[in-house]
Amino acid sequence: MADYLLIAPLIIGAVVGIIEFFAFMRALSGMGGKQIIFLIQAILFGSLFAFCSVNATYVISRFGLSSIPLINNVVGMQVAAGLLAAIFAVLVLFLMTTLSGMGSGMMTFKTELLFSLVIAALIFAAPYIAPVLSGITGGR
Repeated sequence: MADYLLIAPLIIGAVVGIIEFFAFMRALSGMGGKQIIFLIQAILFGSLFAFCSVNATYVISRFGLSSIPLINNVVGMQVAAGLLAAIFAVLVLFLMTTLSGMGSGMMTFKTELLFSLVIAALIFAAPYIAPVLSGITGGR
């Protein structure tokens, strides 16, 4: 059986998703029910990327990524998961504000970049936070 963590990445992903939601709240103002959609996708994809970061060896071996040069090791997978999370967060924010016609509420590029780098850093640091959370939750 694969030795991977499940509950800790879900908790980390939920925290990252909530941070992402509150960080981008200004750009989402005036969107009504679409804010909930953004929150749900932020939590889901935050959990997915945190799982990939925490269980990097499992993801590499399960999906056959050992032949790809930059993500064939644990640190490369953590960096890739963090960068993909940051890019995905900004892309979804851009699409939601553009397609809904709320482009005037967009944040500056520097602010978006700062928040996306915070998201990437949190996903990258997820494997170092997960042992503490798995000790608290009492298991895998």
